[in-house]
Amino acid sequence: MNVYRIAHAGLLIEGGGARCLMDPVLIDPFECAMNTFEPPARIDRVALGRACDLVVLSHEHGDHFCVESLAAIPRDRPIVYPAGCGLIEHALAVLGFADRHAVVPGQSLGFRHLELRFTPSNVNFPEMGVVFTAGGRRVWNCVDTELDEHAIAQVRQAVGRIDVMLATYQVLVEEELGCDGLGSEFPYRRYGARVHQVVTTAPRCVVPSSCGYRYTSQPWMNQRGFPIGEEEFLADIRAIAPAIEGRMLAPGDGLAVDGLVVHRAALSMVQQRPWEAGATAW
Repeated sequence: MNVYRIAHAGLLIEGGGARCLMDPVLIDPFECAMNTFEPPARIDRVALGRACDLVVLSHEHGDHFCVESLAAIPRDRPIVYPAGCGLIEHALAVLGFADRHAVVPGQSLGFRHLELRFTPSNVNFPEMGVVFTAGGRRVWNCVDTELDEHAIAQVRQAVGRIDVMLATYQVLVEEELGCDGLGSEFPYRRYGARVHQVVTTAPRCVVPSSCGYRYTSQPWMNQRGFPIGEEEFLADIRAIAPAIEGRMLAPGDGLAVDGLVVHRAALSMVQQRPWEAGATAW
């Protein structure tokens, strides 16, 4: 299996003779021009749309569900999304996608030789992660899902040990900034929960994921709104659970799951700004 980072939360999962595009946001800026990719990325959305065989949407938030990006995908591609997402259902129907699949956590779906198992989120709206399995390897894209020990145990029992966990790491302070320009103190409890999710899952490797953007409308918020970095997150995981390897992916990079080798600029449809030397793995 191979995992390619596109930009922000967008990923291309390759395995079992299939290429699955998940949460594609292929335009920049996005969300009514309020957000921009960080690191910057230029995406050939037409080529990327044609390259995928299957699309998965995790939830209806605008930085994961982008109608303009979906318009670049051929209409014969199957699209999977959480049951109860009326906005997604309506948009797909208007765009002309006929092969639509509404799924629920705990459900599995096979596509060619790639298996997708949908995982829960402790929120009050439809949202899901996905465990991709092919060739005996397992990649769990947690996206923005809120997990507890029970949910993690269910996943481990259902699929076995996770090889690569694409983990939520950022602890945004958007709500606090909306009330007070200084926001709040560092959200220790929420960040501790992020770290605990990874340590409890105990994957072979963790990749910080699902937060590759910055604000455009109020740039001053960036100094307060994104309090943790990917390197800091991996360092904290290493300090607590040194057996878990860590990797960082810039836009366009690919990770070979078997050997946990990062291939820089492996996805030709995405042009990236590379990470600084020495900040690629530990």
